[in-house]
Amino acid sequence: MTYCMLSLDLANADDEQRTNFYAVLEVDDWVKLADVDTVWQKRFDDTFVRPSIQRRVITVLERAADTARIRLVTFAAQIGDNPASTGRTVKVVGGFETSFN
Repeated sequence: MTYCMLSLDLANADDEQRTNFYAVLEVDDWVKLADVDTVWQKRFDDTFVRPSIQRRVITVLERAADTARIRLVTFAAQIGDNPASTGRTVKVVGGFETSFN
């Protein structure tokens, strides 16, 4: 399997635009990572290679931006063999507690 993780910045988007944008991602089988703002992941089978995954990302982002009427979407994409990990760092007395989920 190959995974793609997207971190998105939807510049100046209101709540309705975000909802419409996210709906397009969900229809295309993207999954929002829990507890992280605007980070999504999708799993591709082994028939997809990096250039075809990049084309799929471009297509879904353009479709979502058009549907939601968002003028600018800035993103970071990571494509690889491992799924994304999430976690958290919390300030506690005497330092921090950090863990991966």
